[in-house]
Amino acid sequence: MKNVPDKEFLMGLKDGALRVQGASKIGDDIIMAEFALRDDLVYPSELIEDNPNEYSNLPETFYTALSYTAFACDDESAVSSRIVIKDGYAYSKGRLAACKFYLGDEAVSMIPEPMFVSPSAIGFVNRDASKKYFIKNGWLHLMNEAGTVLSMRTRIDPNFPFKAIDEMLVKGSAEEFRLPANIRDILLRCVPFSGHSAKIRKVDVRMDKGIMSVTAKRSDGSRFLEKTKCGDTASPIVFSINVKTFSDVIELADKYQTDGYRLLGFGTNFVTMISIEASNDWS
Repeated sequence: MKNVPDKEFLMGLKDGALRVQGASKIGDDIIMAEFALRDDLVYPSELIEDNPNEYSNLPETFYTALSYTAFACDDESAVSSRIVIKDGYAYSKGRLAACKFYLGDEAVSMIPEPMFVSPSAIGFVNRDASKKYFIKNGWLHLMNEAGTVLSMRTRIDPNFPFKAIDEMLVKGSAEEFRLPANIRDILLRCVPFSGHSAKIRKVDVRMDKGIMSVTAKRSDGSRFLEKTKCGDTASPIVFSINVKTFSDVIELADKYQTDGYRLLGFGTNFVTMISIEASNDWS
């Protein structure tokens, strides 16, 4: 629908399908699509909880917490595909990263039991401004002021690694540093040279004597290198990191620290850890 020029659409059921048609297009100039309706994808209406009296208020920082922690989740139906809110913190952990965000003191009482949230809820929460929640029978329901409800499976895991994540995020004694403002643009230019898929794309980063070098290499030998000015560091900082995860984190953190096996990022009420690799190839 985003690619159709019409601002208004006609929609209705016809011959067991959902028909959507641009309102201004008729006859030989028609734009129309029909979507098959599948009974196996229709959830029973009794699953939807629409009584606002059964709902509890969400903390005002709920959307911010989701937007800061969703990037670390993996795209699979497992514990690593969920954001978990517990004791006022939103946690997430995936194959490459872990993080937590503090929602504020009020969240401790407003969400007294662990809440498992799919990162796919971000779009709904951002667009429709969810204000309340209700958890029942393995389902999380989010409601906005207009009474619109989004329902999703919770996939509760009693063994979610809260303690392990806290340990991963402990601040070390290494030097803190900042990245140059143009790092996001450099990473965009690196992508075509960094690998064939988002899961394996990586770049090598070196910061030394006020210069940051970023290198990307493909398996066929193609290579990209860009150098830019950065803040001075007491000693060289060198690491190899996944491009997508790194790109996500630079939008959220403003200070960093590394000890050779992880990159820690710090922001307001936020801390994250990305797994990194040693990198010594600067020929």
